[in-house]
Amino acid sequence: MGDRLPPSAKLVLGYMYIEYMSGRVHLTINDLAKALGLSERRLRSVLGVLRERGYLEAYIDPSHGRRILYRLSLQNFYLDSPAIEPGFYILECGNCALPWDLTLRQYAIIRATALLLVHPAFKDLEELVKLTKCTCKIEGLNHESLRRGLELARGGYAVSAIGHFGDDVDRLIEAAKSAGVKYAVVRNMVARRGIPARADA
Repeated sequence: MGDRLPPSAKLVLGYMYIEYMSGRVHLTINDLAKALGLSERRLRSVLGVLRERGYLEAYIDPSHGRRILYRLSLQNFYLDSPAIEPGFYILECGNCALPWDLTLRQYAIIRATALLLVHPAFKDLEELVKLTKCTCKIEGLNHESLRRGLELARGGYAVSAIGHFGDDVDRLIEAAKSAGVKYAVVRNMVARRGIPARADA
């Protein structure tokens, strides 16, 4: 399961994961095309790759002729575990194309977040909210919003900050430590290529 996937394949997996968490287990090519803006031809290729690698299963829907339904191969994912615990999550997305490069873990954190703090340079918020179906409160990241976020996290909520933070990751970590809040740095694969992994990731 460690093989590198193209961005379109990761996007399909991420979207199917979000739909699964919303109770929608099966999707068609048409469903995916409408939601993601990919052509059916491209999707057939992507779905074929994902099936070969064991990420997806396909079934013929007898109630609609030969329509094919796709679902995640749940035995190959840990979709509901570990649970998103209260705390402060730093979603470091440096040098990536969002939402294409988000990991399933990052999707899960955003969905569980009570408050999402967005770095000023983050450009893909509308698309991110659409794909993750985030219903959380969203604020720009600044000193005051960070203070409120850490208070929420200390009160038993999950709070996350998303963006390309670079050296500011250390500042966010220090703020969480000073507030006595449990924290985690969660990086996507693109960010990991450019930034050494931390023990707290």
